[in-house]
Parts: sequence; structure tokens; C-alpha cells
Amino acid sequence: MPTKAMNAPPQDRGWGFNGNMAAPTLSPSVRHYVPARKDDDGRDHPEVTTCHYFIQGGKIVFCPDCQHALSGQTVDLQPYESEAVS
Repeated sequence: MPTKAMNAPPQDRGWGFNGNMAAPTLSPSVRHYVPARKDDDGRDHPEVTTCHYFIQGGKIVFCPDCQHALSGQTVDLQPYESEAVS
């Protein structure tokens, strides 16, 4: 499924991170979507957002354009346990 970084100015399409592993904030938002397409009968189907969210202060903030039960809700990120690479 394609994913786009959203709401970033054209000159800064990279990712931002606040450096806080306990309560991370990432920017810009992330949007997962189904691309626009034509079906076998030639009918056009528009691009559809399936999930759109922000990571802010250790929480996932789901945007209202999500197509799932967490749309419009905010949930805590699960703890991340780093494994040492040897």
C-alpha cells in the first residue's frame, strides 16, 4: 500500500524527530492510500485514504479521514524495546 509524507513544505520533504524515544514526535503526518485507478470496465476510481495519522508526544493521532475504527481517536504508542545489534 503506498504511503505519503503529508503537509511538509516542498523544500523539506524529509522526516522530523524530536529525539525523545519515550514520547516521540515525528513530522510530517503519514497517509496510507489506495491509488486512483481504472477498473476493467474503464470506470475511474479516485484515490482513497485508508489511514492518516500523526505521531505526537508518544501518541498516535488518527485523522478523521481514516477508514477504520480508530478514525478521529488518539492512542498511546506501545513501548519500543531496542535490541542491540552485534
